[in-house]
Amino acid sequence: MAFTDSLKAFFTRQVFAPRRAEKWPFIAGRYLVVDDTAPVIVVMPDNDELAETLAALSVQGLCMISPICQSASDVEKLTRNVEANLAVHCIVLVGGEGGKDYPALEALCDIFDDDENISDKARRIAHGARGKLKAFDFAALNKRVNVVNMLDCVEVDKIVAGVIKHGTEGHRPDAGFVVQGHDTTLGVKRVIAPTRISHDYQQDKAGKYIIGTDKNSIVVEHYNSKGELLRLIQGKTARDLCIMLIRNGWVSRLDHAAYLGREFMLAEIAVQQGVPYKRKDDAVPGEETTPEAK
Repeated sequence: MAFTDSLKAFFTRQVFAPRRAEKWPFIAGRYLVVDDTAPVIVVMPDNDELAETLAALSVQGLCMISPICQSASDVEKLTRNVEANLAVHCIVLVGGEGGKDYPALEALCDIFDDDENISDKARRIAHGARGKLKAFDFAALNKRVNVVNMLDCVEVDKIVAGVIKHGTEGHRPDAGFVVQGHDTTLGVKRVIAPTRISHDYQQDKAGKYIIGTDKNSIVVEHYNSKGELLRLIQGKTARDLCIMLIRNGWVSRLDHAAYLGREFMLAEIAVQQGVPYKRKDDAVPGEETTPEAK
C-alpha cells in the first residue's frame, strides 16, 4: 500500500502539479486578469458588461475582476486564487442591485474579515468553503486581505476611484504566487516569481556606480549623492566586487546590491568573451555604462 501511494503521489506531482503552476490564477474561473502583480481584486455578483468595461480601462492597482460570484464553488475558487497571490490585499465588492441579498459575497466578507453580521445562507456558504480549505491559514489571510463593500455601486468612475484608493493606501504589496500543487513532501510552500513585476528603485545613500570594462577586468566609478567621484574600483570577478562593496559599506540597499551583482556578472562575462558590456534596460536611475576602455 505504501508503495502504491508513493507511486500515485509521484505521478500526481509529475502530471498535475506542473500544469497548475504555469499561470495564475491557478484555479480556472470566469476571471479577467488585468495585472497579476497588483493588489486589488474586484468581485461582482453577475455583471459581465461592467467587468469588461473596467478591464478595458486597465486601472492602476487592479489585479483581476471576477464578473460572477454566486455559489459556494465560486467562493472557494476565488479564495484559493487570492490566497495564492501574495500581492493581493484588497477585495472590492461592486455591481449589485440596491436592496438585494448576495449571500456568496457576504460569505467572502466572513472568510476574509470574520464578519459576524451575515445571513444564515451566507454563513452556510462560508462554512462549506472553509471546510474545503482546511489547510489554509485563515488568520494570516484575514490579516493580509481586506474586503471593501461598494456592492450597490455600478458607476465606473466611482469604482475606478475606489480601486486606485485601496491600491495605493500606503501598503506595499508582496510578490509571488504560492503554488497549490499536490507535492507536499518537502513540507514548505513553493513560490513562483512574477515575470512582469515592477519595482521602484530608490536612491542609495551610499552612492551610485558607473560600470565599465577594460581588456582584463571590470572597472567601476563610485560617486556620492552629489555626483562627486569617490573612488575608482577594479576587479576580476563579480563576486570579488560584490563582497568588497558589502564589507566596506559602499552599498546600503538590497535592491541596489542585487542590481549591481547582476550587472557585475554581465560585465565579467563581457570581459571573458571580449565583447562590450551593455547595461540592462531596467537599470537603477543614475547608473550608467562607461565606454569600454581601450
